[in-house]
Amino acid sequence: MVKPKIRLLFFLVIILLLAGCQMNRNENEPVVKKHSEKKEEELPKTRAFQNAFTRGFIASTDEVENGYYAFTSKTGHYTMLFPEDGSISKQSYSNEESKTESFLAGIKNKGLPNASLSVSYNANTSNTAKGLQYSLKFLKSQADMKEPFHQKKTNDSVIYWSTFTIDQDAYGYGAYIHPSTGKGGIEMIYSVKCDSAAKCVFDKEVKNQASRIFSSIRFDHK
Repeated sequence: MVKPKIRLLFFLVIILLLAGCQMNRNENEPVVKKHSEKKEEELPKTRAFQNAFTRGFIASTDEVENGYYAFTSKTGHYTMLFPEDGSISKQSYSNEESKTESFLAGIKNKGLPNASLSVSYNANTSNTAKGLQYSLKFLKSQADMKEPFHQKKTNDSVIYWSTFTIDQDAYGYGAYIHPSTGKGGIEMIYSVKCDSAAKCVFDKEVKNQASRIFSSIRFDHK
């Protein structure tokens, strides 16, 4: 198993690498236009669409809400909001028979620290009391979390989230999200690099972005 500090430092490297790569909105439009039918020069000049691998997860060039596109998992089991300034590392992506999926995304935020988002989905995860206990314990070990989890419920999912810091290098939010009923769940770790000249300070807008992404998960276990 990868040690928590090594894993988080790896996230920071990805932040720097993806944030340096590549650098319009159609709001309130009910008609979805397939971006595959558009010429490359017609695509939005956002990191999500300028990265060929990332745009393979996004069905429409229309934003669902300001700054976010609708992301559809290749498993077909969940959707989420994806930042327009984000791009997914192709090398980090894995999908095993649509039962598990994982990837790492770098987010080059405007006016906020660059961030990384780790996503890991497992269709077979048990959400019984014992299964949930195991999932939260595993998440805590992955991000070296020391704070208790908070619970939040949406229309069709339950979110357990907490904060973490790693020395003075990074801080962020980790979450385990599962459907209100049934199996399956997603582990998410959202992290940002601390300002090297100052102590790690949790930014309210960073928290808002992490929370918005966590809360946007919608499961579809047909």
